[in-house]
Amino acid sequence: GKQIHAFAIKSGFELNLYVGSALIDMYAKCASMEEAHNILAQMPESNVVSRNALIAGYVQNDQAMEAIDVFRQMQAAELKAIAFTFSSILVACYGLCELNMGKQVHGYVIKTGLISDAFFGYYTFRHVGKMPNQGRHASVTGTFS
Repeated sequence: GKQIHAFAIKSGFELNLYVGSALIDMYAKCASMEEAHNILAQMPESNVVSRNALIAGYVQNDQAMEAIDVFRQMQAAELKAIAFTFSSILVACYGLCELNMGKQVHGYVIKTGLISDAFFGYYTFRHVGKMPNQGRHASVTGTFS
């Protein structure tokens, strides 16, 4: 992965929106969240895809608070969140036991109609289903039926 990153730098594509987003995703999947964060910080512009890659990476690497911080920065930058964004943030809220924030996110998802997005339900269920507390898992399962 680092060779690909080096090639992107040499080719002048490192800060390209698409290449940068792919590098964020790659570093996140390798649990190198500092590198992933640095890529986003260096990009002259970012979009919902690059922010979602970082948010999902933080969630997958058990860094829920950092995921929520990126989400808040995304809101401050007025980037429109999509179903994937909210799904990741709900998983982060679940991991932190942030019930109030989770309820706010869930309410917004219902209000905007994203709850019917099949991906939203699948992704959230899949990640919450990996968590150890089956009691919470059961309550989230009921949300998507």
